[in-house]
Amino acid sequence: MTRIITASPCRGAALFVFLIAIAAPAESLTTAIQSYFTEVKNDVSVVAQSAMVIKSRSAKQVNAYFAKTVKKHQPLTAIMKTNAKGIVINEYVRNEKSIKRKQNVAKQIWFSRAAKSRKENDCLAREENGRYYLYWTIPIFRTVSGSRLFDGALIAKVDLWDCFHKIAAASAEPFLIRLNTKTLYAHVWENKRIFVEDALSIPGIDKISVRYQKIGVIAIAATQKNQTPDQSPADSIVQTARETGAEKQIVTSTQPDAKPIKSTIPIIIGLILIILTVSVLLIIQVTRRRPAAAARRSRNFGDKDRF
Repeated sequence: MTRIITASPCRGAALFVFLIAIAAPAESLTTAIQSYFTEVKNDVSVVAQSAMVIKSRSAKQVNAYFAKTVKKHQPLTAIMKTNAKGIVINEYVRNEKSIKRKQNVAKQIWFSRAAKSRKENDCLAREENGRYYLYWTIPIFRTVSGSRLFDGALIAKVDLWDCFHKIAAASAEPFLIRLNTKTLYAHVWENKRIFVEDALSIPGIDKISVRYQKIGVIAIAATQKNQTPDQSPADSIVQTARETGAEKQIVTSTQPDAKPIKSTIPIIIGLILIILTVSVLLIIQVTRRRPAAAARRSRNFGDKDRF
């Protein structure tokens, strides 16, 4: 969902400007962010459904398999497999040589929900280091005598900040990530006042959004005559956007110290130039007529003297 943001009102302005994208770099930014998380989640799902995880009893082989996936994606901090009771039996943690044995995660919300529902569970947790981590939990099943039994779960721990850092490394476009109502990550963002905010769909997060600016834009004026008495300037802009079918791509904002656009200046200058031109032409014509009129008067007086 795209929200229209008005950073600040412009008082006394006779013209309001909103921006419509002619290219879709920002739209693709939103898509790129969501696609990145989808890619990582899909790779985790492949691991969870692999024969290595479901059937193998070799902890060394399974851990090595986990290591390949973790090394493929920088934000992946750890992958672990538990049995049906929540005991960790396989685990690979980035930058850690020793593996914790017999760790019990049965009381962790990300495991207990998946164990109870027998469905995937995604959640977000803030840990002691102040960083946010996604926990993607995928139930593992085994078939016994035709029955599908819960056999544990595969859990992937993902560093949320690292995800956006990875995305930013491949993008020159400024953007700001907001988690709930707070800033989580900023990429070359300097308090931009003109932006669009898109809601992001990321497994495990209820409310997260991205703010960005359009690269290619067309400025379209929405004058105050389109504004009804009950509308604010921003509402008038939004209404005009809806009428043009461009509501989703609109950015509205004005600087607090922005001066009203003086659209009458060119007209005034044009009128002054026209008046000056006409005046010069009239002066030239009057100047040319005076000697001829004087000559005619002189001849008339001479003729009278003869009579």
